[in-house]
Amino acid sequence: MEYVSDYVFSKIMDDGEFNLPIEWDGDDFLSTISNLFDKYLKKINAYCTEETTHFISFECDKIKKCIEVYLNGLPSKSYEYLNEIMIELIKFPLNIFIKAIPYTFRSTSTFPPIEFYRVVKVQKEKDCDIKRLFHVPYNLRSKISTSRYSIAGYPCLYLGTSLDLCCEELNVKPLKSEAFVSKLTFKHIVPNTIKVIDLAIKPQDFLNFGKSFGMVDYKKRRFVRLGHLTPDEIFVHYLLWYPLLAACSYIRNDRTANFSAEYIVSQVLMQWLSNYNKQFKNELFGLRYFSCASKSASEKGFNYVFPTSGKSISSDLRFCPILSQCFELTKPRDLRKYRSLEELEQDLDNDKELFSIYDYLPLYIDE
Repeated sequence: MEYVSDYVFSKIMDDGEFNLPIEWDGDDFLSTISNLFDKYLKKINAYCTEETTHFISFECDKIKKCIEVYLNGLPSKSYEYLNEIMIELIKFPLNIFIKAIPYTFRSTSTFPPIEFYRVVKVQKEKDCDIKRLFHVPYNLRSKISTSRYSIAGYPCLYLGTSLDLCCEELNVKPLKSEAFVSKLTFKHIVPNTIKVIDLAIKPQDFLNFGKSFGMVDYKKRRFVRLGHLTPDEIFVHYLLWYPLLAACSYIRNDRTANFSAEYIVSQVLMQWLSNYNKQFKNELFGLRYFSCASKSASEKGFNYVFPTSGKSISSDLRFCPILSQCFELTKPRDLRKYRSLEELEQDLDNDKELFSIYDYLPLYIDE
């Protein structure tokens, strides 16, 4: 695949019409996607080689078919179209972060240890022990509904790098909302590896940072890291991934609707990721993505989703054995007892007592 210079990339992206996330009128999602792709392909055709143009045209066509057949009641066929895309796209990783052994952010002075927050709504305080702050256990699948990166009945671990973002996603506030919060980090030494496919880069991030991709806003923990890729390589890789990113990044038009067309591609992508993970014995691939709750939410940090392996540790401990051995978390804190998120975040930062789900959770299993 060709190299793309920052000049060519900016000529394609700098007018703002491809910025993410995207709002739409809720009328016809397939037509909305088709119009965006037509504009995008016109730019790609003007500035890129025939090989790149052909690949992106193929991708756009498959995404449109993925949406079309889903809307016609054929979700299995929808998966087949997305799988054709991913077989090719995965050869050009936008950036795959390895979050556990042998590499973590702990091993470099350039970036701080990555920290996550987990916020859950509760009905009763007694419902919030350590296990409540991890993924939904396998025996409670019936409680899992669909959302952007969620398949009904399929447990995943959802985390955010910003406490403000997590609270906005769930619409909870200090002093008022019945919710509990924990901070999670990766263990120093874990027997498994978690890798993260990065879907969290927006076109405007490149244009704002230019070639200085290592710039970090530590408060929001926003960063774009090239890894082994050169700037020219990451530009063309991003152009290849953009149609898929865009299809997953439409702001929900009607939050009360039982069905959201904006979620079609991201949910089918989660099915693909679950199937992809089955190829690896002691590894799990997750996704990093920006929030599409609103444009302002997309600037508050990043969301992560880690699909479970589907295997229980035991009949009494129905949690993913890989995820449960990779994370440590603080004692849950009651959001109602804090006057501000800043006060809560400081309290969590000062808490040095961390619990491992794998080691400590059996003590909390209900009789």
